Amino acid sequence: MRPDEFEHKPLESLLRGIEEDHADTQTIKQSLVTRGLDPEEATKEVKSMVSEVLRERRLAWREQAKRNQSVMENIFFKVVSWRNRSRDEIETAFRVATSTGQLQVAHRNLTDLPLDDKAMMLDEIEALKQMNQTPPSADNETK
Repeated sequence: MRPDEFEHKPLESLLRGIEEDHADTQTIKQSLVTRGLDPEEATKEVKSMVSEVLRERRLAWREQAKRNQSVMENIFFKVVSWRNRSRDEIETAFRVATSTGQLQVAHRNLTDLPLDDKAMMLDEIEALKQMNQTPPSADNETK
């Protein structure tokens, strides 16, 4: 993490000073004492700030995951399943999907698939199309 990324200006100044001086621990402690600061207290405050930032980041990914899961669930609820359609509709749509490159499967013979498997694959193609049409959230773009 670069010092210019810190929100707290005093911490940024401290880290810039350390980076520029390449000072050892004793010199840093003496500099803090000279400025009227308690090195132990300053260390505790810095550790507390870092712990808080790390805790917020740990929780942030969970919240983002919950939002993403909600988006995915909404997409799957919108998909009208192919399982309720006729055999001819499923077979035709499956042929189109394989011939247009929408469906590519490695190490699987697509000619002998049960109708239910074909319908399931068509459902997944529809879900992927819906995902591509869903705009990304602002949180995903900033990270």
